[in-house]
Amino acid sequence: MIKNIFTKQNLKRVGIVILGLLALFFVVILAGDKYYRYSQEKAQKKLVEEMNRPYLEDTYGGKTPEETFAMFLDALKKGDIELASKYFDIKKQGEWKNILQKVKDDNELSILIDELSQGLEYKGSLYKGNKQYQIKDKNGKIIYSLIDFSQYPSGIWKINLL
Repeated sequence: MIKNIFTKQNLKRVGIVILGLLALFFVVILAGDKYYRYSQEKAQKKLVEEMNRPYLEDTYGGKTPEETFAMFLDALKKGDIELASKYFDIKKQGEWKNILQKVKDDNELSILIDELSQGLEYKGSLYKGNKQYQIKDKNGKIIYSLIDFSQYPSGIWKINLL
């Protein structure tokens, strides 16, 4: 009986079964790898979308740096520190709200407004979606050497640095 188990026919069948199982194993491995990569890419895409959402949904800013600056200056003239801080980059709004509130509390808001009202002078840009300006007084003396703006994916411009 043992002799009958090792016939060519049986060995051939066992070989086919083993090859079939190996093929199935590799198909499962490849499919699993593809699914893993797909799920990782999907999770990464979702994370990027969530990270960009605040930048896409933010509507405070102008179509140009000059327009954003004018809106910022107008908010300061109205004494609306909350609104004025919204023209800064999202990550810096809280910090600038505190700074501007201190300036207002110290009764120095009119001085800041007078200085900023001198007008922006374009200096250049570091990269696409970035513009830098300065402000000079009537005598040509630089009051603010660097006012930096960046463009959000939505197209609006925000103040990075003042």
